[in-house]
Amino acid sequence: MESNINLNGHVEPQINETSFNQLKEDMNLTNDVFAKAIIEHQAEEKKKSKKDAFQKRFGKKTKSGYKKTKAKKRHANEAGISENVFNGEGMVDVLISFGPDFDPINSAHAPASLTARNVAGREMLNEVRDNKQQKTDDGNARRIIFDILNKKFSRVFNQLVAVGAKQSTINNAKSILDEMRAKRRGKPKPGAKTRSISQKSFNKMVDHVSDFLVLLANCPEYDSNVAELKLIALQDYRDSLTQGNVTASKSKAKLGTNLKQRNKFFNAKNTGYVDTFQATKRSVKAIFGADSDQYHLVAQFKFNRIY
Repeated sequence: MESNINLNGHVEPQINETSFNQLKEDMNLTNDVFAKAIIEHQAEEKKKSKKDAFQKRFGKKTKSGYKKTKAKKRHANEAGISENVFNGEGMVDVLISFGPDFDPINSAHAPASLTARNVAGREMLNEVRDNKQQKTDDGNARRIIFDILNKKFSRVFNQLVAVGAKQSTINNAKSILDEMRAKRRGKPKPGAKTRSISQKSFNKMVDHVSDFLVLLANCPEYDSNVAELKLIALQDYRDSLTQGNVTASKSKAKLGTNLKQRNKFFNAKNTGYVDTFQATKRSVKAIFGADSDQYHLVAQFKFNRIY
């Protein structure tokens, strides 16, 4: 490639035939690279699309064969459930504004019936919220009582040794204390866990305490000058463990029942809250038409099953 200097002193490149042909080849080569890259990208996208379609139909390949993945459900949360009721209340206000022109065949779609559902839904949400808080409070109270158990009975064990109890009694007490701590006795097998979580359940811990108290009741040597370590105080402590466990278990069971009732109320097919409001939108579409302002007003309200 040659160059000339123009009147302004700028260098102007001059392309001869050889340089022009080389430039043309370079441009063609660049175009070929881009074209090849595009073809490869399209092939990869097509391959991925086929793979996704196959997995959607037959599932992902595992060692035991193809396994389909279940569709994800929207899981329960107060915000999501409350959103349904909030939308339901707003939709009823819109339906009322239609006046007598909105006269659905199905009485369940009438504003009065839908209002009753909104009231019931709101009450149900409040009840679930209260029961969740009660479960949390009772669980925390139980945890506080149980948290001091191991330290308390370690002190009891030391007191038992200090008063000169029989060695067999001390050995039995040590065995119970190890169970409280979920500590396995003896030499563990290679690869075996050194602690048993099942021994740490609340019910099991109450059993361990009861066993320890039976042992102390049959040990005439046991006594303590510390009030909280005396046998009668330990029996009161065992009773508080039992009561705290029962109260927390009842709160958990009550919430579980309450959640099932709530999910049935909102998610039941055809008769549930969500399906009823979705069907009401179809009633509006049937009465006023799909292109009507009335239907456009109610179509914006969303209702989703949340588990």
